Amino acid sequence: MSTASARSALAHSIVEMAYKHVIKQMTGEMDELIKENSFLYGNTSKAIVYRERFFAVSNTHFHTELSNPVHKKIRKRFKTYLARKNELDTEIKEIHFYILRAVSFSMNIYDLKAVLPECCHYVLNSHSVCINLQYKKPDLDAVEEFVEANKHTANLLRRRMTINLFEAM
Repeated sequence: MSTASARSALAHSIVEMAYKHVIKQMTGEMDELIKENSFLYGNTSKAIVYRERFFAVSNTHFHTELSNPVHKKIRKRFKTYLARKNELDTEIKEIHFYILRAVSFSMNIYDLKAVLPECCHYVLNSHSVCINLQYKKPDLDAVEEFVEANKHTANLLRRRMTINLFEAM
């Protein structure tokens, strides 16, 4: 595996760990909206069309599925769902690129442990062999500069992991 794809795999693993629960929850919510929409139209369609975008129940081959427009009774909830989904997608991209920046910043495992939240250390350790991380004394000045420059995104990841803990209870 090349270094670039190993870095990308690490970023993907951390994002999956942090967002798997909320993505599953959002997918279930979309499935319920689609089922309710079909019920309102009196059919069993597993798809919705909204503003030329196609949405289908998870695990559906949507190219063969007939679809309904969003019924007026659920349109407001559907728009709210889409707004939350867009916010989540933006957050996921931001976190993904933050992790890629961190891994591009240093190939030293101690530097990475200093810049990534503690909740990511398990995934970092499990990928350390694939990425060929070095084990040497951390560059504290560079670490401090990186942490300061990326404080907002690191806090975003910490917040997501905290939300996951509370939702798991």
